[in-house]
Amino acid sequence: MVVSTSRASESLRQRPKSIKASVLSRTQLLYDDGGSKYDKNRSSSVLSEGAFLVVFGYFIALTWVAVLVHNHEPVALTLADVGANPNVFIEERARDHLKSLTAFGPRPTGSYANEVLAVDYIVRQVQFIEQRCRRQHTIEVDIQKPSGSFNLDFQDGFTSSYVRVKNILVKFEPAHGANHSVMVNCHYDSVPGSPGASDDAVSCAVMLEVLFLLSQYEKPFRHAIVFSFNGAEENILQVNMWHKSDRDRLCHSGWFWAAAAGQTFIYEF
Repeated sequence: MVVSTSRASESLRQRPKSIKASVLSRTQLLYDDGGSKYDKNRSSSVLSEGAFLVVFGYFIALTWVAVLVHNHEPVALTLADVGANPNVFIEERARDHLKSLTAFGPRPTGSYANEVLAVDYIVRQVQFIEQRCRRQHTIEVDIQKPSGSFNLDFQDGFTSSYVRVKNILVKFEPAHGANHSVMVNCHYDSVPGSPGASDDAVSCAVMLEVLFLLSQYEKPFRHAIVFSFNGAEENILQVNMWHKSDRDRLCHSGWFWAAAAGQTFIYEF
């Protein structure tokens, strides 16, 4: 019994050492994990602050560029400036076209305003330009009335059909002809309830002014330009935008406008 008691007491005296070592190892592990977690949180905080500074700096630079561009826009010229600027875009002349088109009111496809008034105005303006065109250039007008249908796969899918929608195609080319063409496109129809000034009568006005300026150049151009005025874009693109004689040799450009707080932007698709 004495021996067993001494062994028991010896084991009791030795046990605290192992307990102490276990406690120390657990404590060290706890602090090590806490330290690594603290370092990770600190590094992620530094990264988030850096990302914020980068994004903030980007928007500051973008704002500075926007202000710089706004302050260096060309001066809008009026009809009084035509004499000193014979081959320069006249904003007042283009604005008159815009006012005339929007004065017809909303121009949904099939309406009298769209099919008769808008078409008649654009054709008369093109004829006016054609009469004053220099002999180095030729202008050809073609009013298309295509009919057809196409399938749309979005949502549940449906078929869009159209009958005799109108497109006004104006081909401007050198008098000796051209092998290639560039097409610029706009649409004069609008959604119901809106005069469609920015979508897209303003592009029609700009294209009429550009056509007039090009017709006054003394030297002929190398390639032809097809000005396409479409009458059914708002009906999910129910328009035929290809000139019958240039279907295989066209480079296409469509113009749209966006404006906010008085600043106007043009973009193309």
